[in-house]
Amino acid sequence: MVGGTGTGKTYLAIAIARQSIRNGRKARFYNVLDLVNQTGTGEAQ
Repeated sequence: MVGGTGTGKTYLAIAIARQSIRNGRKARFYNVLDLVNQTGTGEAQ
């Protein structure tokens, strides 16, 4: 998701994850820095 500060991106991502968990699925939330570090696709500072 892309948008300015305070537009609800994090809120929406967490709401989707929570609903997925309620539906019996697994969900994982990453911020960009953690995702880059996890995948090894770039250098995080």
